[in-house]
Amino acid sequence: MFKSLPNSLFWKISALLLGILLILSFIFILILGKTAFQFSEEADQHLNKEVATHIAAEISAFPIDSIDQNQLEHIFHSAMILHPAIEIYFLDTAGQVLNYSAPDSLIKKKQIDLIPVKEILNSNDTYYKKSTDPRHPDQAKIFSAAPINKNGKLSGYVYVVLTGQKYAEARNEILDRYIFNIASNTLPILIIIALAIGLLAIYALTNSHRKVISAVKRFQNGDFNGRIDIKSNGEMKDLAQTFNEMAAEIQKNIKAIQSMEQSRRELVANVSHDLKTPIATIKGFAETLVLKKHELNSEQQQKYIHTILKNTSQLKTLVDQLFQLSKLEANEVEAIIEPFSMSELLQDNLLKYKMISKEKDIVMQSKVPTDLPMAIGDVGLIDRALQNLLDNAIKFTPEGGRIHLEAFSTKDKIMVKVADTGHGIPQDKLNVIFERYKKGTETSGEGSGGIGLGLDIVKKILELHQSKIAVTNGPEKGAVFSFELPQYTARI
Repeated sequence: MFKSLPNSLFWKISALLLGILLILSFIFILILGKTAFQFSEEADQHLNKEVATHIAAEISAFPIDSIDQNQLEHIFHSAMILHPAIEIYFLDTAGQVLNYSAPDSLIKKKQIDLIPVKEILNSNDTYYKKSTDPRHPDQAKIFSAAPINKNGKLSGYVYVVLTGQKYAEARNEILDRYIFNIASNTLPILIIIALAIGLLAIYALTNSHRKVISAVKRFQNGDFNGRIDIKSNGEMKDLAQTFNEMAAEIQKNIKAIQSMEQSRRELVANVSHDLKTPIATIKGFAETLVLKKHELNSEQQQKYIHTILKNTSQLKTLVDQLFQLSKLEANEVEAIIEPFSMSELLQDNLLKYKMISKEKDIVMQSKVPTDLPMAIGDVGLIDRALQNLLDNAIKFTPEGGRIHLEAFSTKDKIMVKVADTGHGIPQDKLNVIFERYKKGTETSGEGSGGIGLGLDIVKKILELHQSKIAVTNGPEKGAVFSFELPQYTARI
């Protein structure tokens, strides 16, 4: 818990909590002081609300404007013995001060606001009202008031300020000491308890945060199996789930990159091997022609030249395949989708490869209806895919074998099949036949080998057409490659 540096989330939230508690404590002291002061005043006003009534009863027998000063002083003295904190004033019906218990020099205002006085006199409920303090006009004070009636007619008011100067000073001193005791004794204990509870709550809340940081650091340090395990609900669980999904995707991409890197190495090795053979052959026969041109007869020279041309053709085919595959992988090839005659395309390739197959004593057969519907696709790319499949079939079909080209329509598709009578494909190799850079000897039984780019190009071309290339072993051994394209339907 305490191993983290002060800039961790736990300590930041803890410092924020402490600051909030101190601010709330200050606000609490202010509210407590104001509330205690108001409570004291309200209690005093409630307990002494009858003071003015008793004084009014004593002087009700005298006219308010002709009271003998000695009698008045006697009334003041008697009342202030019982209530030393009060100040007494006699008002006329307009609120003008006529007589009072304080020296003249202390009276600053002789007009009393009668609105609060009348509100109190007209209310039977518990009240809390303030009105004018003649000695301190800027301060409203609690009071007690009573009417003075003469012959059933209102002749004035007794107005008693309940918190005189000395009382107010004593009360404020006691109240300040009371609040200070709370602030210095009780409040720190409450702050400590609240802070302790808050720290425990923060620690529990930030536990998920620490799990997230720990998992991210593990992932950063190379542990790609690191995941966040949060069982509670809420935003942190959503964050953990998002991170876990992201980590799984990154791990998947890393494995894909590693696989691509391995394939790249295999490609470099296989291309180097396949380039080395024709180049060495070309170089060897060319050197022989140069060094022994006078010793070789015309037939031998033609044989050597034919071998050089054959290996040059193989070299060109390999370079063309590499170039085509690189463009397909870089998405630089854009399929131009349009209707075309699959029947004509198949017949053209059949005529072209009959000449090639005759050299190997391979029979080319076809089953293509003349009324085959038109297909939808890029005719140039599909032609390239067909040529790769036919090249592959001739490559792995022995002399005396057959290659069968078939096409037919289904409900809304046109299916094309290229079958041969070669050695077929081992059952355990069918699932890797289209994996890039697999050597032909690994996927096609006995044959001439090669890095297998032709089938990968076919796969890429058909992916551009949202289609797939499939392979199975035929009934007469050999392999059967098939794919399908959408059938064109003319709109009416």
